[in-house]
Amino acid sequence: MSQNNPALEALRKKIAEIEGASSATFDHSQDVANDFYRVQNAVDTSSRSDFLQNEDEAHKRNSKQEDKGEEAAFQKILRLVNHAEQASVLLKKRLVRDGFEEEVAQVAIERACACGLVDDSRYADMLVRSRLMQNKGLNSIKREVEELGIDPYSVDSFCEYESNHDELDEFERAYQFLLRRPPRAKNIRESAYRKLMQKGFSSSIASRVAREYAESNRE
Repeated sequence: MSQNNPALEALRKKIAEIEGASSATFDHSQDVANDFYRVQNAVDTSSRSDFLQNEDEAHKRNSKQEDKGEEAAFQKILRLVNHAEQASVLLKKRLVRDGFEEEVAQVAIERACACGLVDDSRYADMLVRSRLMQNKGLNSIKREVEELGIDPYSVDSFCEYESNHDELDEFERAYQFLLRRPPRAKNIRESAYRKLMQKGFSSSIASRVAREYAESNRE
């Protein structure tokens, strides 16, 4: 029997209506069951099998769509922010990677932002403080914030550090980093320079600190 059989289509429609209702009752479910048995009696054995298979596939498709809908995306965000602070740019990449459509991800993120679950300014402020504690170079921190689509100079902790510290402080942070994690290569100066550049310090700071460190550690 064709999949476009009016009886089958009517049954599918009734199932969809009940599944979409917020207060489906047992009586409604019983009506669907009765309709289902009437359809079964109207088709041959082969068609019954096709019908059940089609309904099962449709259910799987609907479930998959629901799992990747806006509410599912929002619930995913809830779980992520419960674990750690999140930035909207990174959240969108994560949701898309997990199979959500970009539009769905964006709507869910906007909802999360509207209720304060996601706040890019808050995330950036936390990020800057964390990176400073890790002795990351200011250049590296600035780039990381910019990659989130955020102006570093709109972040309180970044502006606070810049206003209260000068190049000498950055020099000292870089030097202390080398003392804690000294380079192991034979060419100490070159190795120290590479480590500092990888850590995100400016080339001028890395060059000066590497030179002084190498001179202080000559055998």
